[in-house]
Amino acid sequence: MTSMAASGSASMSEPVAGVSISDELPQAAAAAALLRRAWSAPSMRYSDEYVAWQLSAPGGTTRGIAARSDGRLVGFVAAIPRRIADRADTPRSIPVVSLFAVDPAYRGAGIGRRLVAGLYDAVGPELLLYTEPQSRAEHLFASEAAAREWFFMRMAELRTYVGGRSQPVSPLVVAQECRIDEFLEAIRSFGPTSGSNSRPTRQQASHYLDDPRGAMLTVARGPHDQPCAAALIIRSELMTTSGAQFTPSLDSVWARSDDHAALAAFATLAIDRSSDAAVVTAPNLSHMSPGAVRGAGFRATRSSFSFTVIAGSSDSWAAHISGTNLEVF
Repeated sequence: MTSMAASGSASMSEPVAGVSISDELPQAAAAAALLRRAWSAPSMRYSDEYVAWQLSAPGGTTRGIAARSDGRLVGFVAAIPRRIADRADTPRSIPVVSLFAVDPAYRGAGIGRRLVAGLYDAVGPELLLYTEPQSRAEHLFASEAAAREWFFMRMAELRTYVGGRSQPVSPLVVAQECRIDEFLEAIRSFGPTSGSNSRPTRQQASHYLDDPRGAMLTVARGPHDQPCAAALIIRSELMTTSGAQFTPSLDSVWARSDDHAALAAFATLAIDRSSDAAVVTAPNLSHMSPGAVRGAGFRATRSSFSFTVIAGSSDSWAAHISGTNLEVF
């Protein structure tokens, strides 16, 4: 158990409307079932296998806070480790929060606030956060951070883009599937950027390939066969009102901000490798210039996420974090 005195909330052992809170990860199947109850279409497709894969991410400790009523999971939040390199090109493991749900039948009882407070107690003021802009979840994380006098810094609104197959922007740039070593070498070649690049280890890159939805590591090569960009391409799964929809997605892109040729090459490869897709999505191109995004044939949709840094002080590690190419999950 974890004390919640810092937030002025009740102890985690005290029930709220018959609900107990504990600092533990729930079973993946129970967490997936709760996510499916909590998020109505359109939303990600939270299969048991996908949630289990996320909760088993290497590179650090996945922390979770669970709420139960009579032994039944009615709420949970998880912080999953990811590795990024900041603007000073210093890699670090950072917990990222994006799995958060409260059973619709239990909303309004203060469960969400206690989950957030419990996670802050467990992890401390070093978190990255994805939320829907202006959502209840974003408000809970922001208000609890303010109560602790932590900094809650919204860094970017990550717009989801959609593109299609087009004529190559440059015949000299070709995207291909690659091995883990080639993928990591391409990522390392970029060095410091204006943003905060995802910097997976070999173990984390291997974990990408274990994604139950399907995933592919790719590299774009220019003249003389030199790598000029890299991308993680996944088979995105979305629940709609008419059922499951599967679309290839550029989950992360490592490229110069103006490299529209590599971006277009990745989009074409993603569609070509999909059996029936006519479009490709990209949930995070915030580090690419608007001209490069347009030049690669992508357009913005209405779907977006807020990318937020939570820190204990404004001049800490957070000062070196700006935008990011980290996948939205």
